[in-house]
Amino acid sequence: MTGLTTTTCHWIVDARSPIPYTQTRSGEAQQHKQLSRFAGPDELDGQTVYREYNASGTQRLLQRRSAGIFEVGYARPANAVLHDEPVLLLPQPLTTDSQWQAPVTTNLLEWRKHSLENNDRRFRKELGATFRCTSLTERVRTPAGTFTDVARIEASGHKTINYGSLQEQSVIHVELRRWYAPGVGLIKSERREYAESRELNPGEATRILERID
Repeated sequence: MTGLTTTTCHWIVDARSPIPYTQTRSGEAQQHKQLSRFAGPDELDGQTVYREYNASGTQRLLQRRSAGIFEVGYARPANAVLHDEPVLLLPQPLTTDSQWQAPVTTNLLEWRKHSLENNDRRFRKELGATFRCTSLTERVRTPAGTFTDVARIEASGHKTINYGSLQEQSVIHVELRRWYAPGVGLIKSERREYAESRELNPGEATRILERID
């Protein structure tokens, strides 16, 4: 097809990638570092999977299929759980008009009042989002280096939910931007969550790759 840019990339690599991120909740910025390590391939229930380890010990189980890269489950030290339906992370081949649906879960939204949610300010809801590849030729500079031919993925989703003891109604929104470098994977991401309600605080998070060991 004329005017269509196509690339085939292998995003899963054996690497340890520290990704510092800044997270803003309730107007306060917090800085963290997350160390991710990929290993595999391994066999699990007859399936070939790659494991993404993080400091908490929880692992994401990833799989490369002809249709793309999927998250197929997660594993804790004691057991592994496969999703009922795999979640598409990146289709293959990836083109500038690639578009797909995948679920996302809020993790930045917070209750303004502790009493609304059993003294826990976290507000987690799953919603569907539409993902789109908007570029395959971006140049992105990070502390880990400058990457070219980077894929930029944008996503947005919203959902009407009932919340609180009075079951009030509101719409929650999630907006994502992710940058993937060929042969490396995720090198930068931005996330924004907000609600059409005064009872829920918005949140933002930015992650950027620091180095590859």
